[in-house]
Amino acid sequence: MRQFITLISMATLTLFMSCDSKTEVAEKQPYPAGHPMIEQERPQHEVLVKEVIQTEAYTYLNVEENNKTFWVAVAKQETKVGDVILFSRSMEMRNFESKTLNRIFPSILFVDGAQNKNNPTKVVHNKAAVSPSTDSAIEAYKDGITIETLFSNPKKYAGKTVSIRGKVTKVNNQIMGRNWVHLQDGTESNGKFDLMVTTNETIALESVIIVQGVIALDKDFGAGYFYDTIMEEAVTIQDS
Repeated sequence: MRQFITLISMATLTLFMSCDSKTEVAEKQPYPAGHPMIEQERPQHEVLVKEVIQTEAYTYLNVEENNKTFWVAVAKQETKVGDVILFSRSMEMRNFESKTLNRIFPSILFVDGAQNKNNPTKVVHNKAAVSPSTDSAIEAYKDGITIETLFSNPKKYAGKTVSIRGKVTKVNNQIMGRNWVHLQDGTESNGKFDLMVTTNETIALESVIIVQGVIALDKDFGAGYFYDTIMEEAVTIQDS
């Protein structure tokens, strides 16, 4: 019975966190006015890799499909020219500026669940499904830190209680006995801009809140889902 419950919990976690693995980070870039991000769920694509550019967070691929070439970004993985990549879920970013590459892509697809046909057992998820907020930077809590500060030196805050003001960009409630909140404040470090927060409180989507919780590093929830930095047991507090 205990094994059965564990399997159910893992399956549930896999379902709701399909875009939240260890290779989950994206570059923080604002979308230009009039160029919205478009989330797409299409029939499976099968693309041929023509060019590979590796960065800390992403593998950028110039690919060909039906005699058309375009750029995609997948969670960092070993890929070489000539590989065939399969995917169905993606988001288009137009006029996307990669500061890492010092390059603007007129159009690029951020792909989730990319599968290399040359290595069919490996599927790599991508947190591009959690998009960077288009809002301006949110004023930092005077007695707290920013997401940039946390991600720039996470070891400094490991096991410590910190406070962060940010905007709620995604919520998943009552999974494994807690609520899961994505928080952004308009800052980023090394391409990381989205902080996962777990809490017992019910928090409204798109609300601006101050959360206080304990920072944990290298948190493994099983089923291949891993957070290098996460805030746990968070509570909301009022600005003092």
